[in-house]
Amino acid sequence: MAYLRLKTLHLIPVFFLVTFASFMMLDLLPGDTVDAILSDADTGEIGSMEAREALRKELNLDKPLIVRYALWLGNMVQGDLGRSYVTTQPVTEALVQRIPVSLELMIMSQILAIAMAIPIGIYSGYHGGSTVDRGISAFAFGVLSIPVFVAGTVYIWIFAIELGWLPSSGHTDFSEDPWGNIKGFILPALTLATIEFPILMRVLRVDVISTLQEDYIALAKSKGMTTWYILFHHALRPSSFTFVTLLGLQIGQLITGTVVIETLFSIPGVGKLLIDSVDTRDEIMVQGVITFIAIVYVVVNLLVDLLYAVLDPRVARRA
Repeated sequence: MAYLRLKTLHLIPVFFLVTFASFMMLDLLPGDTVDAILSDADTGEIGSMEAREALRKELNLDKPLIVRYALWLGNMVQGDLGRSYVTTQPVTEALVQRIPVSLELMIMSQILAIAMAIPIGIYSGYHGGSTVDRGISAFAFGVLSIPVFVAGTVYIWIFAIELGWLPSSGHTDFSEDPWGNIKGFILPALTLATIEFPILMRVLRVDVISTLQEDYIALAKSKGMTTWYILFHHALRPSSFTFVTLLGLQIGQLITGTVVIETLFSIPGVGKLLIDSVDTRDEIMVQGVITFIAIVYVVVNLLVDLLYAVLDPRVARRA
């Protein structure tokens, strides 16, 4: 419990720093929020000065930045993230509608990334220094250099346009069509997994090479245990400490990739909501999405720390 409290106290300042920094950056965006809200899409007119000032006062945009942040923070701790400036929809309601979509995409991509990284990483580590290992490493470095939107575009061209196996965009609810829902997520999830798995694979490979040099591995070999049994039952767990930590650290990169992928594949998730809100200068919605992302990042890192302590109890004792 002491370890849990300590880690929680460390992460709280991170949350406040992220939310305040996002508040500052939103204030630096070009243009005026009130003008964006009152602007007529057809004529471009932005309304009278009186209407603009009244709306500015209603939204507390006439107050200093620090005061607006304090007001928002007070409402946030009560569970009220405000209402959208553009649609008047409660921010919490919008997030609740979008979170399941993004969560499904992230889980599928993580499963695919882990499914690729573990066997390839173990195989490469077992053959460390060989021609096969060098070839796998070169391939991994090549994949890491590919931007996520380029990988997604290539997959769309191959599997959606040329082969016609999978849809190139859109989303279907699982309750309406389970198979249609899964098909719609295959390309986006595969795109994210393609960018993630080389990092996981490389880290696992290095740890496996180190673990295979331990005395207890030699003892297992002397007992006649099969190679794959030794690798998966004796080498995988002690080699997974850095792997598990990296999974948590990658959540930030995964969320960033999700923003790009949801926009590219027209998936109505949290990332797409963020991009749409930035386009319309819906600051309260943007702040709500960033807050949600910060909470997810903090919670995931806390869970990783706890899992790390479970894998190696000495971590908690040292804390």
